[in-house]
Amino acid sequence: CCSYKDGTASEPYMWGGGYIPPLVGREFRHGPSGTDDRGDCYALIKDWYKAERGAELPEFPRANGWWETDSSMYIDHFKEVGFVETSGDIQIGDVALMQINAPVINHAAVYIGDGLILQHLTNRLSRRDPAALWSRLIKKWVRYNGKSNG
Repeated sequence: CCSYKDGTASEPYMWGGGYIPPLVGREFRHGPSGTDDRGDCYALIKDWYKAERGAELPEFPRANGWWETDSSMYIDHFKEVGFVETSGDIQIGDVALMQINAPVINHAAVYIGDGLILQHLTNRLSRRDPAALWSRLIKKWVRYNGKSNG
């Protein structure tokens, strides 16, 4: 596959096949992670779950700019693959759903313990951040129970 932006195509890359790029320091590209060591925030969560829990979260088709609509990829799909809303103590693996400069929840990060989240923002490298810095943008926390809730 490749991505297309501003009249130019990226170098080809492959996604799937079990390859997991490094979780910290990857470059941003909207879409699944691939052999170009890039991906988006959902790709990072998907890869964290594969690496840390052995869980295979499904890939979701997503058009660039989906967050400018009235539909949220996260709200629309997380429940069906086994995430449930949680209001208790945050645990490692819980996912923070955030709304950043958009009409819908458009960003997610996974809690990795010690007050830190692992996240991947547009035009930034994936990184660990203090969850408290993002608390005002977190709209809800969800926890993976491994069961389809569709």
